[in-house]
Amino acid sequence: MQLKNSPEKYGAVSKTFHWLTSITVLCLLGVGLYMVRADKNAALIPIYGLHKSFGILVLTATFFRVLWHVYSKKPPLVRGMALWERVAAHAGHFFLYICLFGMPLSGWIMSSAFGRTVTVFGVLPLPNLVEKNDGLAENLSALHEYLAYALIGMIAVHIGAALKHHFISKDATLKRMLPFGRP
Repeated sequence: MQLKNSPEKYGAVSKTFHWLTSITVLCLLGVGLYMVRADKNAALIPIYGLHKSFGILVLTATFFRVLWHVYSKKPPLVRGMALWERVAAHAGHFFLYICLFGMPLSGWIMSSAFGRTVTVFGVLPLPNLVEKNDGLAENLSALHEYLAYALIGMIAVHIGAALKHHFISKDATLKRMLPFGRP
């Protein structure tokens, strides 16, 4: 399996970033929805810690994913796509990246504003990005939640578009990102 992207398909590095980030984000969204609805008690503290740690991993992976795509250019969209599909694909990917950066950053800044240091897996304390500020923390909490719902919607559109390309358009869009797909 090739590591770098080619004009026809994504390489192993891009596929690994995509699928590990996807699985992690889906788990984070599920856990986040649970946390906002659960009774606040001491039993949630380890869950919050893991949520923050995996969020920082998503932030880090997204940063390296962008660097990877600078080094190993993404393949162009498949031929035959309508202009509106091309525009929607680029806008959708841009919005996904906004969320992949925005969600963990808003969570980190929110924790800082609440006066809570983010410690990655209990061993790596990160600097607080702002001073304690309850008003800012509440605003960031709302932003974090709104981004989560927007991300859920965008993920649904992303999956729907991939399935549309596979089953209706019958093109290689989905196959070239599957772990063992051949375009």
